[in-house]
Amino acid sequence: MKIYARKIDQQFIDKQVSYTKEILRDFLDGKSNHDFIKCEGKTSHTSKDVEILLNTDPRFGNTIKSILKDEGDFTIDDLMLMHKAEDRYIIELVKQGTDKFNVLSSLFDVGDRHLLLAKDNENELPIRLPVNNNLYPLNAILYGVPGTGKTYSTAVYALGIIENKSIDDIKVKYPTRKDIMNAYNAYIEKHQIAFTTFHQNYAYEDFIEGLRPANIGDALNFKYHDGIFKEISDRAISDDCNYVIIIDEINRGNVSRILGVLITLIEHDKRWGEENQLSMILPSGKSFAVPNNLYILGTMNTADKSISLIDAALRRRFEFIETPVNSDLIQDDVLRQILIDMNDELLKRYQDTDKLIGHAYFINKTENDLVGIMNNSVIPLLYEYTYDKKDDVKSIINNAIKNTQYVIDDEASKYGRVKIKKS
Repeated sequence: MKIYARKIDQQFIDKQVSYTKEILRDFLDGKSNHDFIKCEGKTSHTSKDVEILLNTDPRFGNTIKSILKDEGDFTIDDLMLMHKAEDRYIIELVKQGTDKFNVLSSLFDVGDRHLLLAKDNENELPIRLPVNNNLYPLNAILYGVPGTGKTYSTAVYALGIIENKSIDDIKVKYPTRKDIMNAYNAYIEKHQIAFTTFHQNYAYEDFIEGLRPANIGDALNFKYHDGIFKEISDRAISDDCNYVIIIDEINRGNVSRILGVLITLIEHDKRWGEENQLSMILPSGKSFAVPNNLYILGTMNTADKSISLIDAALRRRFEFIETPVNSDLIQDDVLRQILIDMNDELLKRYQDTDKLIGHAYFINKTENDLVGIMNNSVIPLLYEYTYDKKDDVKSIINNAIKNTQYVIDDEASKYGRVKIKKS
């Protein structure tokens, strides 16, 4: 059974937040102590299919079921919209089969009871309680060299956050990658997980809010459009569940420009519901805050120094979780040893763990795949690490394949980049 708070605008839903099942149960049973249903007193006034009830109506003190019974020819197959004003409730009955009913019912699960509570004041942010959950940081970035499975790992982390379980417990509950992805996609369908990728053209208007052209009749107008972060924030702020937004390649965008005022709002103690909670008014005039049940999970490639630096003000707001190279995940003995030897040589040369090769290139592969892996993936990366120094690349490769039946293909490498072949 569900209860939704929505902004209704010209028969279309513009905003949705959800209350807990406990509030709904108490609401239907007339047992709740929540302010928005503390009612006693007089009777209602009817105008067409809209009832205006004073908040002193005695039936609110008993049960909402009596209102369903008394008001009009309402049946359980219809929808009931409740608009809460300061001193009254406006109840609108929406009959099954009408255009408005079809629009509303297509946007949410109408279930066995149909009850909507629509807020007239969209600037009113709901009350949230502080949370005490130290299992995962609210703002975290998975970082590491290419091929260590940073994006791959976000699914497991997202499940752990939403279900409030450790990574080990999640892997026990979902033992295969298929199990993990099925659960992950189910939460995406429920809109508890959102995924985006930063890039050079990504902007604040895409992430938070921006103007978009909208045709109204024959005229071209502009209206504010919610970005992916604002959408998931608005869903999370009135819910008890955890939500996760994943930002892949977080350092490839202009992070300061994209986040804007979020640089303050995402801090733990400034989250909505915490002691120092803060909100802001967006250009659209809407109030906005970041709730304390919305987790931000980013990924960052540390190999490219031109993009790996993050503004110091942002860095202190995120916890950084390393995803290191793990050669133990490679099943093939030959591939595993080549990766170990290659990374040992790279570490010895550069004394820099940001210039290593990730294990992902070799996972679920066999020795028969080695030529393709090296020539098409690993060697191009080595050219980046060595600033296109061919002799350095040849030296690194020779060190890695010295005890195998593979050699550098000198003929192919004469006028092009280094390649290997089977001897």
